[in-house]
Amino acid sequence: MSGSKDEYLRQPKQSIGGHLEPLSGCLIRQFVRCGKPNCRCVSGQPHGPYFYYFFRDAYGRAHKEYVPPGRLEEVTAGIERWRQSLQPFSVVRAKIKAAAKLLTIIESGQGTPQQLDECLRLVRELD
Repeated sequence: MSGSKDEYLRQPKQSIGGHLEPLSGCLIRQFVRCGKPNCRCVSGQPHGPYFYYFFRDAYGRAHKEYVPPGRLEEVTAGIERWRQSLQPFSVVRAKIKAAAKLLTIIESGQGTPQQLDECLRLVRELD
């Protein structure tokens, strides 16, 4: 993606051309109060729901961007594409965690030969 996520959300739908960039972050539905003293939201009926895209920039700062109703499906698809891209990493992370747990048991002297074999198998799968 060449620009910021703010620019991505503001692009007209036609300019994307069906190729969605993965979007890290999440989409949250919120109700808001406008702050006008005579508005219905003062008495407990907030405006909304409105959808906001929350994400962190390259410096780790959190950002919140309003998502217009016409872009909701598109942003949701971008977030889902990001989540799908992370699945291989979560599988590797789970295998590393399982191998580390087995290794701790083995190093304590309480491990069985089967646990050693399982640990070695998990490590080989990471190649």
